[in-house]
Amino acid sequence: MKILRTVLEENMVFDVTEDICVILVRTVLERKSDIKIKLLSQGVKVRVIYADSLKDSRIDLSILVNHIAPNTKSEVFTRTVLRENTEFSFCGNIILESEAGLSLGSLEAKSLADGKNISWEARPNLIIKNKTASALHKESLVNYNQDQVFYLENRGFSQVEAKKALKKAFLSEAIEKTPNIEEQKNLWKLLKLDI
Repeated sequence: MKILRTVLEENMVFDVTEDICVILVRTVLERKSDIKIKLLSQGVKVRVIYADSLKDSRIDLSILVNHIAPNTKSEVFTRTVLRENTEFSFCGNIILESEAGLSLGSLEAKSLADGKNISWEARPNLIIKNKTASALHKESLVNYNQDQVFYLENRGFSQVEAKKALKKAFLSEAIEKTPNIEEQKNLWKLLKLDI
């Protein structure tokens, strides 16, 4: 699978004719980004990964995956840690066209609340025009599992260390979807200062 790491821009379009993993990287505190991905070749797969720790930020992320060819597959994974004064909005769209028989699209957006004054919104939109195609979505905003924090504290972690370990585990759910270990390391380097 080819890997493309790219900075979030305002409008982005990808015409996909080969298997690709798109890794989205944020470089500014405020960004509205509309991403359109068209799956044009039979059997092609796309995986989109966005993992981030946000503080004093406003991110509005919209991803549209349009399955045009048959037997295509899309996976969109977002994991965000929302710290103080942060707004995160995610709109995930999957369109399975009438020609996209036996195709599968999935959206998974999870955020971890880790601060005050946060706003979170997730809007999935699934349009299925072929009876043999399918799509699914999962969205959730979670808080720290206090049992996990307590467990780590009983093992010698401070509360700050325990929460940092849980944030890392949370973000790793998306980062480990990257098919290349070097790219996983690069993502951890980018996130290291923000966890």
